[in-house]
Amino acid sequence: METLRRDLQIAVRMLAKSPGSSAAAVVCLALAIGATTTVFSFENAVLLRGLPYRDPGGIFIVWNQFLANDDPKEYFSIPEFLDLREQARSFAELAATRPGLSSLTGDGDPELLVTVHVSPNLFRLLGVAPGLGRWFLPDEERPGHERVAVLSHELWQRHFSSDPGVIGRKVIVDGQPYTVVGVTAQGFYFRRKGRELWLPLAIDRAAQPKRDDRNYEVYARPRAGVTPRAAQTELDAIARRLAHDHPEAYPASSGYGMKLASYRDEIVGDSRQALLLLGGAVALVLLIACANVANLLMARASTRDREVAVRVAFGAGRPALMRQFLVESLLLALAGGALGLLLASWGVRLTAHMNIAKLPRLDEVSIDGNVLLFSLLASLLTGLLFGFAPALQAVRSNLLRSLKQGGRGGSEGAERQLPRRLLVVFEVAVALTVLVGAGLLVQSFRRMERIDPGYDPHHVLTLEIFLPAPKYPDKAQWATFFQRLVERLDALPGVVSAGTVNAVPLGKVQELGDVAIEGLQVRPGQPAPQAAWRMCSPDYFRAMGTPLVEGRFFTTLDTDKSQAVAIVDRSIAKRYWPGMSPIGKRLKMVGQDSAAEWRTVVGVVPDVKHVAFDADSPPQIYAPFAQYPQIFEYVVVRTGGDPAALAPAARAAVREIDRDQAVFRVESMDEKVALTTAWRRFYTALLVGFAVVALALAIVGVYGVTAFSVAQRRREIGIRMALGAQRGSVLGLVLRQALLLAGLGVAIGAAAALALSRVTASLLFGVSATDLGSFAGGALLLVLLALLASYLPARRAARVDPVLALAAE
Repeated sequence: METLRRDLQIAVRMLAKSPGSSAAAVVCLALAIGATTTVFSFENAVLLRGLPYRDPGGIFIVWNQFLANDDPKEYFSIPEFLDLREQARSFAELAATRPGLSSLTGDGDPELLVTVHVSPNLFRLLGVAPGLGRWFLPDEERPGHERVAVLSHELWQRHFSSDPGVIGRKVIVDGQPYTVVGVTAQGFYFRRKGRELWLPLAIDRAAQPKRDDRNYEVYARPRAGVTPRAAQTELDAIARRLAHDHPEAYPASSGYGMKLASYRDEIVGDSRQALLLLGGAVALVLLIACANVANLLMARASTRDREVAVRVAFGAGRPALMRQFLVESLLLALAGGALGLLLASWGVRLTAHMNIAKLPRLDEVSIDGNVLLFSLLASLLTGLLFGFAPALQAVRSNLLRSLKQGGRGGSEGAERQLPRRLLVVFEVAVALTVLVGAGLLVQSFRRMERIDPGYDPHHVLTLEIFLPAPKYPDKAQWATFFQRLVERLDALPGVVSAGTVNAVPLGKVQELGDVAIEGLQVRPGQPAPQAAWRMCSPDYFRAMGTPLVEGRFFTTLDTDKSQAVAIVDRSIAKRYWPGMSPIGKRLKMVGQDSAAEWRTVVGVVPDVKHVAFDADSPPQIYAPFAQYPQIFEYVVVRTGGDPAALAPAARAAVREIDRDQAVFRVESMDEKVALTTAWRRFYTALLVGFAVVALALAIVGVYGVTAFSVAQRRREIGIRMALGAQRGSVLGLVLRQALLLAGLGVAIGAAAALALSRVTASLLFGVSATDLGSFAGGALLLVLLALLASYLPARRAARVDPVLALAAE
């Protein structure tokens, strides 16, 4: 301990002698360690931290698969779930869930809640305890049993003021009384956050539910000792039996099967690859920072040769000297790590306020014990990484030459210049790798923003309204309610147009349905054409700003008494009626109530980006709302000004029609667009920030090595100029050296970026991972900045006075 205390005292004293270089090293390390810690805090919360369930690794999702339709993840129907539950022996628990919307009325303002109907054993499958009361009982899935409900902790706090007496109280859900039997524990969530009301999934076998009515997610927990592979083998066998017993539902050509998927993987989704890419990029930035600080310490160590020689002459051993230099490096690293941790905490707090929809568990990102341990280990490892080379260089110096040379300057030997030059080449190579990746993501994001989504999202307000079935039992009431609402909204000041649709772009994802095209024969064994059906009011297209390509829009004359009509998007028109007008052609919805009724195509609209700007959308067919009313509709209002300013008036218009009717997610289309693109914008901005830091560090490294080399070669340069060398030749000598280092780094970095192109390819949209512009632009920028950074030391070298340089020797 005494030796360590003495080493620390000497280290602090030596670092204080060069406050400028020490501060530069600490800041450099703080930026890199802070960025690394910030990214790790996201990876820790999303990828590493356990889910809040018992043995979360043992929870799986079971998907139906129809590979012929390129559909690897299809929900289950009730008959399929019952078949699975009765035949499977590999699972201790199987539970079905179906999310939806429900109106909560009675006490306080009405609310439209995200509701989940679940098998009573779901909570046992998860292995969680309620915060208050109890979970559902097995008998409560029987139709006719007393209606019961479990509240989320957030709903209990918000709507019921955290009243523990809520257990046993009646609440009105969709116009029906339910008894509250439990409240979830604080922090509990399942699948995704925002689900606030849990109801038992009532399975009515007597109702003979359809086998192709697939709206249920199925979750499973294998029995002890059953591996996922064994469970998958049983699922394959069950799928084969179902296909044999129900050939009409699972034809051989459908490629039907079942797939067991990890619940954690489903939660993480495609954010895993982006987070790992960010982690790799920030690790490269950390390596550049290490190389920069190593170069700085090696330069400073070369000025301490005489000090080292004197200490060795007085009996200091080389291991003790090396330990001393490493202690100095570790002190710098720990100081940089402490400052970096502070920067990381700011970064985490900043991102906590961002609405990054695709990043799961965002609210769980924090500086916890794992992150603190990571920051400490990163600091220690960084200190050893950048401190070893300078320490080794210092103790391996020629002690006799150092004592003879004393304080005189002179050129360094090639063996001592080579490590610093190699570090600069490494910095440039790594910087180009990060720079190319950032350039590709920026191009990808810009191309996504320039896409025409098929509508104008500006100045549009959307509302979600779900009518409770007990209060609005028939379609005529649905049609009347939404017609009255549109009329009231149209009358509001500042409203340009209002309409309704059952699925607004970037909102609800609607399942595909089979379509029959008149004159198109589907061969046996081939899948039928599929499309997403949109039921909309006449002014919906005007409210959304969707242009007409051909034909006409719907009008008020398109009623349930008139000819059945439809509007198709451009992709359907080109695929099924190539080279001809689709106007007057006929199609129908297979398996729907109107299956027997052919619809005449009266218009064509552009393809609409319905799921996301960077994802393909399914073909879409539109039918008049008056001919096919829906109980759930989005209301779309185009305004002449700020849509948010119209929100209170829109809510009031709903209450004027039905004071108990809840309104859900009142937001503008611009907000939906921002939410959809937030994750891509976030990781693109982060990678651009890392690229800027990497570029700056690399250029500082080039400048530092060039400036130190010029200072060390001052006597050589003086001799050259005394022998007749011109200023231009000296300038060129220094710049050529910098250009050689930058060129080598660019060549290595381009090869590395090309090798990593497969990693970034899945995150790109509309741009190739080997885009020449990104590679060439990054390389040119690095070379130009490297030359600019070398120009100042080169100009100083060209102005060396040979007389003064030689006199100093």
